[in-house]
Amino acid sequence: MLMDCQMPVMDGYTATQAIRSSEQDGATRRLAIVAVTANAMRDDYDRCVQAGMDDFVAKPVTLSALSGAIERAVQTNREAGAQEEAAPGASDAPAGASDAPAGASGAPVGASGAPASDPTRAGDPARAGDPARAASTVVDRPALDTLREDLGGAAALLRIVRLFLEQLAPQAEQIEHESSSGELETLARNAHRMKSSAATLGASELAELLSQLEASAVEGDAAACIRLGASFSAAVVLARTAFEAVVDELDMQVGGEH
Repeated sequence: MLMDCQMPVMDGYTATQAIRSSEQDGATRRLAIVAVTANAMRDDYDRCVQAGMDDFVAKPVTLSALSGAIERAVQTNREAGAQEEAAPGASDAPAGASDAPAGASGAPVGASGAPASDPTRAGDPARAGDPARAASTVVDRPALDTLREDLGGAAALLRIVRLFLEQLAPQAEQIEHESSSGELETLARNAHRMKSSAATLGASELAELLSQLEASAVEGDAAACIRLGASFSAAVVLARTAFEAVVDELDMQVGGEH
């Protein structure tokens, strides 16, 4: 099972604990569970392990990271099952849980596992006024190239980027409104959702601002949300310019393939 840690009503940690509890009677086969989360801190990994998960994949997710986690989780699950058969009542703690996965070192992680960018750069007026510079620096191209390979080519990536652009304006408008009006509960949810999309496409600066907005909203810091909202608006302008350039580039590549 790929477990979303930030599900509403019942989060992934609670769901995992409920699953592990249901397996205690010995009649239910143990399920391999891999956490999938945009939170990439060492404490987040430890919390996943304590809840009973077998492995951890930080967003943005790549096929190589996901396949590796699945392989490890299946192996851990087999070992745990063998231990339970040999010694009924053995702990459900996953084997090798002390070995943190890549990206769980205790520092924030941006696209491609790189340290998250300085969020203040996203609101730099000089950069906002230079579309060419925005197109070449706002998007983490290695992360975008990896996603293209994972999706199977330019055509699939083009569809994803176009969808992101279609959703960008209404999502940003909603987040900007919530930031300025103090609707912190919905702001936290919407910032988290948009953060994942931005990080997956390599918009690491935009994703970092959304991460800070989410954290400030969760903490109830309305003043910080207002301040970050201004930088977020500038980052959205840069992201739109950059991804429009990506669409033009991919359009040419897809056209050349036919």
